[in-house]
Amino acid sequence: MRTSIVLVFLFLLCSTISFASDKDSLDAYLKKGGAAFANNDYPKSLEFFHKALEFDSLNVNALHNLGVLYSMKQDHHMSLGYLRMAVAQDSTDPDIFNSLGITYSNLSDTSKAIDAYRRALAMDQNNLNYLHNLGSILTASGNHKEARKYLEKMMALDSTDSEAHFLMGNIMLAKKDYAGAEKYFDIAVEREPEKARFLYFQGLAKDRLKKRDEAEKIYLHALKLHPDYFEAHQRLGVLYVIRQQYPEALEQFKEALRIKPDDIDTKVFLGAVYMYNNMPEEAEGIYDSLVVINPDAAQRMLELIGTPED
Repeated sequence: MRTSIVLVFLFLLCSTISFASDKDSLDAYLKKGGAAFANNDYPKSLEFFHKALEFDSLNVNALHNLGVLYSMKQDHHMSLGYLRMAVAQDSTDPDIFNSLGITYSNLSDTSKAIDAYRRALAMDQNNLNYLHNLGSILTASGNHKEARKYLEKMMALDSTDSEAHFLMGNIMLAKKDYAGAEKYFDIAVEREPEKARFLYFQGLAKDRLKKRDEAEKIYLHALKLHPDYFEAHQRLGVLYVIRQQYPEALEQFKEALRIKPDDIDTKVFLGAVYMYNNMPEEAEGIYDSLVVINPDAAQRMLELIGTPED
């Protein structure tokens, strides 16, 4: 009897020691994973959080972080799997829903992304990151009325938020309220003058308002910051065509085609601009290729040659 009691005691003691050891190892790997993440050592962070799951396969911290890390690796289906497991363990953490929204957005599942962002925001209504993500995806999906509600709240909470002003500018641009768009883009650029994306859209609004001297300078500034900005090259090329600066237009469309060699619209513009520059052989080469791959685009090129863009 005494021997049995001793054996039971030893078993319980060993089990307790093992449990404590497992918990220590779990906490250690979670800490190591977090530290590696903070130091931008994402492969190590991934390794440590996987190790943590070996001790607790349903640990929310590890599951959530793995979901974020796989999203950063562009493995969005793997990310989704871990985030779904995380939210199944804890449906009260708004950060998990925000991460889930990001992954759904990357998978082009806009409806589920919006739902996830809404759930995150319902739990933390003044979170600027959640407001931005929901406002941004609603703007991109054309739900401008609801998007404005969240963007205006962002600006009320932080009047210096450049991203909120930028997104409001996009809404105005979509409504063809170019003066309104210009106002918001001007504020965004004033706050972050070295952000090429802000500059491009500021230039676009001014371009639409026929403030083309200003637009040209802004496009060029954006290209100085981001030389491979395809849309900026393309739009600057159109601006030069409108002003009949054909050599400059040619340079911009060549650059645009270098960045996106298969872009049909750029080929159309480039073919027309070759003709404006009295380069018929080059124009004919592009026209012949368009006839084969896209006859409608070839016709559009002929129309442009007859009537330059305005």
